[in-house]
Amino acid sequence: MDVVLPLHVSGVNTAVSGRIEQVQAKDMRYYLCFGDRIVDRFDISVTAFVTSRGQVWVGPEQEFYIETKSGVVGFKLESEDIFWCHSLINKRAGEEISLETALERLKQEVSLSNLEGAHQYTRTDPELICTRVTELHGIFYDFGVLPCTPRFLEIGGITVGMYTVRVDLKWQPTGDMIGSAWIDIKSRKLLKATVSSREVYRKNLLTDMRARLSIMQWYIKERPRDVGLVLLIIFLGVVLAAKIIHRHVRSAKMSSGKSGRGLPKEPSP
Repeated sequence: MDVVLPLHVSGVNTAVSGRIEQVQAKDMRYYLCFGDRIVDRFDISVTAFVTSRGQVWVGPEQEFYIETKSGVVGFKLESEDIFWCHSLINKRAGEEISLETALERLKQEVSLSNLEGAHQYTRTDPELICTRVTELHGIFYDFGVLPCTPRFLEIGGITVGMYTVRVDLKWQPTGDMIGSAWIDIKSRKLLKATVSSREVYRKNLLTDMRARLSIMQWYIKERPRDVGLVLLIIFLGVVLAAKIIHRHVRSAKMSSGKSGRGLPKEPSP
């Protein structure tokens, strides 16, 4: 089915950065079944388009699409966090790709498991969270609503700059605006969050350390063998480095001793 989608432009150049363009797109629907049971079937809506600057998007349907210098990324709000997605088809260097070519490559290069992986979001892998998830959970929940009131976050709009995107959030079902989140488009990191113009979060060294610490704790708990292997490799590397340094120091002392023995003795008075 032919559809028209809004495309937000970021970082392409200063002249078009922040512009919203309309792109002609194809909307397709895939059905994945597990076994023969109809209840295990679910649908995946896939969109495909090529921008006026030749960038391509083929992937699961997103709420918003942003064109950058390196390609198109999409994101949506799920469970109070923002989930990012890359195109399943990448433009090759020097290639002028058409929509028909992109759809043909989708059939040839993308398996159903890849499509399912891009569609399904999981919070169990911290590596995935670092690259594909901007966590907003808990930042806005203390503001704007009465306790025990049924509510959920929804994106009210976005403003795209050269390198960042500001996401304006509102509560549903009331529709009240709650605040905004500034996100780095490349790293997906939350930079700042405000509620009623009051800053409630800013990325700094402490928050970065907390995030890295939580990842380390997850690895220690869920992947002890991997952690043990990494520690063993680090230990062996330190031992090897110490031996190399000791050898160099020893050879330097021996060479200096030999040169000292070769000097003539001064006559005694």
